[in-house]
Amino acid sequence: MKAWRADGCDFFATFDAMRDLLDHVRGGGGPAAIELDTERFYGHFEGDPQRYRGVGELDRIREERDCLKAFRATVAERDLLDLAELDRIDAEVKSLIDRCVADARAAPPPEPEDVLEDVYVSY
Repeated sequence: MKAWRADGCDFFATFDAMRDLLDHVRGGGGPAAIELDTERFYGHFEGDPQRYRGVGELDRIREERDCLKAFRATVAERDLLDLAELDRIDAEVKSLIDRCVADARAAPPPEPEDVLEDVYVSY
């Protein structure tokens, strides 16, 4: 089986690898796999003290492997988007998230039976 590997923290590297993989599969090349190398900023669970991280590891990851920083740098370097437009989009998304959080906090608590809603697929 043919396999690809890409930097999963880099949108453009991921896009290129997926395009190649899909061309291969859709072209009749058979099954394929992809490994995307990525990093996590947060622990395995809420409140994880992350004692398994080395000194400065998280700072390094945030500086060198932040997918949003990498995307912005590439977009600026390649002159793909106006950075003011990217800032506008970021502000719009932040506003949407804030509004959704406010709506969720204002909503009545769910009923116990709601725990099973949208969990299983019905065919």
